Amino acid sequence: MKSLKEGLKFQAHAVKSGFVPTVVATNQLISLYSKHGLIQEAHKLFDGMPDRNVFSWNTIINAYIKSRSFTKAKSLFYASPCRDTVTYNSMISGYARSDGYESEAIELFIQMQFDNDASRIDEFTLTTMLNLVAKLRVLCYGKQVHSFMVKSGNDLSAFALSSLIDMYSKCGSFWDACRVVYGCGGEDLVDLVVKNALIAACCREGELEMAREILLSNQELIDEVSLNTMISGYVQNGCEEEAVELQAYGRGGISVE
Repeated sequence: MKSLKEGLKFQAHAVKSGFVPTVVATNQLISLYSKHGLIQEAHKLFDGMPDRNVFSWNTIINAYIKSRSFTKAKSLFYASPCRDTVTYNSMISGYARSDGYESEAIELFIQMQFDNDASRIDEFTLTTMLNLVAKLRVLCYGKQVHSFMVKSGNDLSAFALSSLIDMYSKCGSFWDACRVVYGCGGEDLVDLVVKNALIAACCREGELEMAREILLSNQELIDEVSLNTMISGYVQNGCEEEAVELQAYGRGGISVE
């Protein structure tokens, strides 16, 4: 069922004929209704299910999170008999993205470490927490999360590196941001996202020469984000002439000399 019209037609037929949809079909309906903002209708379907699986719970919980109905989402979260990593990640990321709910995200992250084996902390959990730390600018929390990542082997991807760079930089620890790549064997993991994160960190610190060296270090790893980040760095640090020059290079193609 891909369209709302198709879903409504299917449900009407089931009600009229007395047919009880499978768990999979009902889950699809709940997801479909939720995507279209019909949360009350989705919840009615959820309440009427004779059997539910973890996807049923995760779908309805996520629907309330997306609508910022955190009280309802929290109630369903603790009522769920089958919380897993997806359940926790949905709640934590929902809290982390919403102003005023940061402490709830931290508390839930701590709780997740002691819950059942089905709720294992993964890279998404940890990078969500790094983004939250960057938002709060609390370096001690960031170092704790980084330590957990190293111990659990979740610090070995480009996605993790870029999140660590961003966190350390925004928390005012620029050289820790650099050491994530250059002091811990992360050079081989540098991709476009990591490179852009490094450029942004350098610009934030006012290290414009270093930022430019990183920008020029691999011409194949330059995109519009790289150029715009460098240009913004120049502007923010009062180097308008260099910004205009780089902007001109960008208009002639991505190549920079």
